[in-house]
Amino acid sequence: MKTSDAYAKVTARLIALLEAGTVPWHMPWRTGMPTSIHGRAYRGINAAILAFGSPYTSNVWLTFNQARERGGCVRKGEKGTAVILFKVSKREDGETAEGESRTRLYATTYTVFNIEQCDGVELPKRFAPRGEVAADERAEQIAARYLTAGGPALVHQGSRAAYAPKADKIHMPNRNAFDDTSEYYSTLFHEIGHSTGHAARLNREGVANFDGFASHQYSKEELVAEFCAAYLCAEAGLENKRTIDNSAAYLRSWLRDIKADPGVLVRAASQAQKAADLVLGDAAEEEEREAA
Repeated sequence: MKTSDAYAKVTARLIALLEAGTVPWHMPWRTGMPTSIHGRAYRGINAAILAFGSPYTSNVWLTFNQARERGGCVRKGEKGTAVILFKVSKREDGETAEGESRTRLYATTYTVFNIEQCDGVELPKRFAPRGEVAADERAEQIAARYLTAGGPALVHQGSRAAYAPKADKIHMPNRNAFDDTSEYYSTLFHEIGHSTGHAARLNREGVANFDGFASHQYSKEELVAEFCAAYLCAEAGLENKRTIDNSAAYLRSWLRDIKADPGVLVRAASQAQKAADLVLGDAAEEEEREAA
């Protein structure tokens, strides 16, 4: 399978949701990031595919064979979800000047099922539900760790949330302007996502070379920040309640870009994963290689 075909396959249902006018990553993430039966969190586009629009309350996924190995089975008629697996293969054009084999990274897909689609598969004890109060505390810890460890300044003033790249400053309305803490933190996490692109951090094009909020370039940066906020909400166990400004315009822009190049969604999810890793302080691998 060509890498471009793999990208198109896994992004098809997200495109369908966007075409229906739904921002698919604005979903409850209370169970945390999607996780394999082995306890390893899915990353990047795979986390997005398994969580956005998922009808299941569990965040645990496994393959058909893994269900059988655990004495259970996938129920007849259940449809699996395709996710991307990145593989490394040796290229056919010989060796490098240093005598090393040339390699390339390519993408293929494999199919997983939610544990709720299975019978006879016991949920491991480590997947315990998270509490509402603890989620708020985790969200505050995530934000505080990043902001006090070389992050941008945070100012509570005005009625609009925004990140100012040149000043490296996040502006947020006061907390009492939000309906609840989930809405406050999901909004803050979005602006934090933008701030990771500063030249002194991840140096993303849409932030480091900021050319206006209405630009085509910045619409892609909005997509990265949207993903990042969703990942951080998932890490905290909070519902992502942020409502984007001019959502119809962004939906049209994202659909245009994704349809022209399905890899746009994969790259945005990957950049957002790096942003979330920076905020969380994780030393994550650059490329996702989670095998089932």
